[in-house]
Amino acid sequence: MMIQVTDRIFVQQSQFWQTNTGIIKGPVGSLLVDPGVLPAELAAIAEFASPVAAGFNTHEHWDHLLWHSAFGVDTPRFAYMEAVIEARAIRERILRNIANSAEKWGVDASEIDPSLLFKEQPLVAGPVSIAGVACEVVPIPGHATGQAAFVLPDDKVAFVADTLSDIETPAFYGGSESIEDYLATMDQLQLIIDRVEWIVPGHGAVADRAEAQRRLDADRLYLQEIGSFVAARAGESEEDIARALSAHLDDPRGNDGLAWSMHLYNVEQLVREQGSAE
Repeated sequence: MMIQVTDRIFVQQSQFWQTNTGIIKGPVGSLLVDPGVLPAELAAIAEFASPVAAGFNTHEHWDHLLWHSAFGVDTPRFAYMEAVIEARAIRERILRNIANSAEKWGVDASEIDPSLLFKEQPLVAGPVSIAGVACEVVPIPGHATGQAAFVLPDDKVAFVADTLSDIETPAFYGGSESIEDYLATMDQLQLIIDRVEWIVPGHGAVADRAEAQRRLDADRLYLQEIGSFVAARAGESEEDIARALSAHLDDPRGNDGLAWSMHLYNVEQLVREQGSAE
């Protein structure tokens, strides 16, 4: 599904977990943000976006750093410097995740060429021009190492990686330390929301400012409540705690599918962490 956000910014949404690809029509070609996910979808993006002038990846998770030969083998690609370091460090894990997901979706893994991956050039935080497009790289940690928002100030649009989704709760992988990072990210995201008109999450529907604010408030509450809630229900199963937390917050986003597995994993991390501290 193709969504037009502004005169020159489009979002292609994948069948895989409503993953969003940004397509910015720039002066020398299209700038792609997190192109994905299925091979046929990547080919369709290449046709719509041609010529592709550059790419940007918001973080190192496999479904956000894919590439297609039709985008250009040597087309420059960029990511926040911490994400580049992390992606190279966990290269084999990323490739396994791609292969496992290809099998799940009935895709021939040979259609995904690993030689096209891990070519991102590192960027520092702050303003930058990529392929003639003015943008800003804003670190937003908590969900993934080196995750960064990609803000287009002239267009008043921000791609916010795997945050502010309408289909999943915040997901973290480093226990309570990640929660602290994520809560700091909520403050950074508030600054972004205050100066743009459209927010594009990594997964789910594009949001206007009012909807983005609603999601941010829900995410902040989730992060503030989960630690104490898990501690208060010590001895219950992780599944029971996770479902009770969703009901307590009146937040249905983590109730099924991939969102449930991420929400449950959040709880499992904190149960283990609190158990080891006893």
